[in-house]
Amino acid sequence: MLKSFVVPSSDIPGYSPIYRHPDYKDGTHKSSYADITTLYEVFKAQAKNHPKENFLGARTYYPETDAFGNYEWLTTASVDEMVDDFGSGLDQLFAAYAPDKDEATGQQPLGIFSINRPEWILAELAAFRSCRYSVGISDGAGVESSEFYIRCSELKVLVCSIDKIPRILERIEHTPNLKVIVSIDKLDCSKPTPSTQAFNAKTAEVLKTKAGSLGIVLTDIAQ
Repeated sequence: MLKSFVVPSSDIPGYSPIYRHPDYKDGTHKSSYADITTLYEVFKAQAKNHPKENFLGARTYYPETDAFGNYEWLTTASVDEMVDDFGSGLDQLFAAYAPDKDEATGQQPLGIFSINRPEWILAELAAFRSCRYSVGISDGAGVESSEFYIRCSELKVLVCSIDKIPRILERIEHTPNLKVIVSIDKLDCSKPTPSTQAFNAKTAEVLKTKAGSLGIVLTDIAQ
């Protein structure tokens, strides 16, 4: 068992001496993470040091019973690979449709509009990977509030669940900067989630057609 190190001459009347971990007698912790300065670097360190640990989990959704099953987990290594794949796809979309960067920082905003789910974290990490920042979108105060966030942050690329797409397209004139929508649900609805309940492959095709007519690129996270 380790025994605490007593700092010499640290005891004064009425107080106990100062105790420290025996490996850090001088009071400093020599961390292997000293060079980490961003959240993305934190994640990459986790992926390197703990690749097999569970990182993101979600409960399987069963539409026939409208119920959830057990959690299915993704390891840090698998999430790291998914982030690279998604980030590479976003790089191509930004290069083609939203190349402008902030003159002062060189950064770009990526909107994320969804309930809490693993894809939110994937999208955010994919943004951080390429010197982008995430803008969380909410419609808790009504559809106008989400449009306000998109408009004021000058979003050109938005990642969202499929249930948000119809409202965005119906009121696209309120978000004139928006160029690309990436659905975190498969547009063919082959993987059911609570967000896909009102959609199927045919309705998704309708969304694609409408998006195209409005000059909006509509794709999904799997493409």
